[in-house]
Formats: sequence, structure tokens, C-alpha cells
Amino acid sequence: MGGLYINGMHGLGDTIYERAIMKQCNNAGIDVWLTTSWPQLFVDLPRVRSVVGPVNLRTQVKNIHAARTLFEKRKPAGLRPHLWHYCNRFNCSILSALEMNFPVKFDDIEMDLPEQYESSKGLKPYVIVRPVTLRKEWRADSRNCKPEYINQAIEQLRKKYKIVMVADLHNGKEWIVGDMPYYDYGYIHGELNLPKIISMVRGAAAVVAPVGWAVPMCLATTTPLLCIMGGQGMHNNIARLTDSRIDDDHVKFAMPDNFCMCGDKSHDCDKSISGFDHLLTEWVESL
Repeated sequence: MGGLYINGMHGLGDTIYERAIMKQCNNAGIDVWLTTSWPQLFVDLPRVRSVVGPVNLRTQVKNIHAARTLFEKRKPAGLRPHLWHYCNRFNCSILSALEMNFPVKFDDIEMDLPEQYESSKGLKPYVIVRPVTLRKEWRADSRNCKPEYINQAIEQLRKKYKIVMVADLHNGKEWIVGDMPYYDYGYIHGELNLPKIISMVRGAAAVVAPVGWAVPMCLATTTPLLCIMGGQGMHNNIARLTDSRIDDDHVKFAMPDNFCMCGDKSHDCDKSISGFDHLLTEWVESL
């Protein structure tokens, strides 16, 4: 068949899910021009060409500038762009929803990341922590977990591991919810580029995070993850974030007792998790 011109999504987590289908295209000999903000995720797929798209979110614009040499200089001539997304498909996984809206169907699928981004070396055993933050440009208050659960996890883990905190805080644009958590090494102002983040996740003993890019990245790297859930379950439930074809035995979801299935970013969801101490202890001991 001829090539495809795909208007993809621009969130980091969404793009990791997209990679699974892009790899199938590459292996099937299909040329794809993909509008993306994260071309580093496709550097090992020669038939997938990254194209710059119109974005205005801070971290995406920042990465486009950092990875500008990885983009195609011209958009494909003679190909009509196909809009790709998983919106309004809530009864299946993100991967399945993406497949439904893709013009090519595949029998198999897997999640991975480029092998050239090898595990980081030299650090003592460490755990990566994603703190609870809010962004002015894209608020997700209801999705976040209670920050005290992240802090509890840190207090247990720091007895055995160095704590590496990763974020991209910026005054007035993205900030920590509550008090700044403890960390041994802090990369909290966007110091790490995407290849380095992938390498750090690959080398980590585990990751602790709210819902976000850490989920698909850990699914793709098989790094153990404790994902502490908040609310907005319509978009962020387990069946949505995982897929029956993908190994997720290394991912533990800590679920609120009354997990809210709303779709509202600002809803006051009940995020309380009874027995979190016991769940956390069992997970730490399993590492």
C-alpha cells in the first residue's frame, strides 16, 4: 500500500502508546509520516517519519526545539492527513481505541521503546518518583492522587533506595501540590531530556507515580511501577491504561475505595485508599 500521513497525539504517554502501532507499520513495510512532539520515540523505526505539528503546550514545545534535527523538513506531498485519537471510545483500552481509528489493522501488538536508550549506570539502586503536580495549561486536578500517598511511599523506599524525583516545574506554569517531597537527586525543572528519562526508568529499581506518562513507559520497559490512582476514572481506569495483550504483572495500581468514574477534570473525587500502608509494604517487599 502507499504511505500514510497521520495527525497523531502530542502527550508523551499517548505517544508511547502510539509507538506500538507505528512499530507494526514499520515492520510491515508501511511508510508513515506522523505528526508528533516526541520524535525520539521513533528513531529506530526508519519507515516512520516525524513531522512537526501545531502545539502550544510548554513541555511539548520544549521537546520539539530540543529534537528539531529528528523531524522531516517537509510534509508528505499528495497524502491527505488522517486524524488519529482515542477520544469518545471509553469501553476499551487506549491501544484498542487507537487501533479502531487507524486505517491499517494488525494481528499482534507490543509495547517497547528504542533500545539505544540503554539503562543508566553509576547510580546506587534508586527509585524514580513523579510528584503530584498541576499545570496551568492543562489542569487535571481530579486525576491526581492524594500527595500524602506519594510521600508515604518515599518514606518507605528511602530506607533502601535513593530517591530520584523527576518533574518539569516552572513558576506559575507547573507546581507541586502540597509540600515538596523528599528526594536524594532532583531533576525537577526539566533538566532531563526524553532519552535520559527513558534510560533512567530502565535502570530504576521501580517507579512511583500518579497516572501519567509513567504508566505506558513502565509497560514498555517492564520497570516495576506503583501507580497511585486518583479519580476521573472515565479516562484513567485500569482497563483503559493497560491492555490484555500487554504484560502488566510488574505494574501495581493502588485504587481508591470509591474510585470515581467521572470524566470531569475538576470534580472532587473521593481519592481515599484504606489499607494503603499494607499495600505499600507488600509492594516494597516484592521489589
